[in-house]
Amino acid sequence: MNSGIELQCREKLSAVFRDELQRRKLSALMRIADGGRARKEENVAISREKNGEFFTPDDMHKMMYTANVIQADMPKG
Repeated sequence: MNSGIELQCREKLSAVFRDELQRRKLSALMRIADGGRARKEENVAISREKNGEFFTPDDMHKMMYTANVIQADMPKG
């Protein structure tokens, strides 16, 4: 009898975890999409300031989102 209750509990718990994981995945995807839009807007604004010239390392302090991506991609040392 206990094994039936344990199985039901495990199934319910699995469903709760599955739902929470799906919610977190969707939330992460939305944050990634928002960050992509923000980086694009940021890059367009800086490009306008520079009259279409290439970005330089000196421009990075003005580019919060782009700098975060670069920092995240750099190897940790």
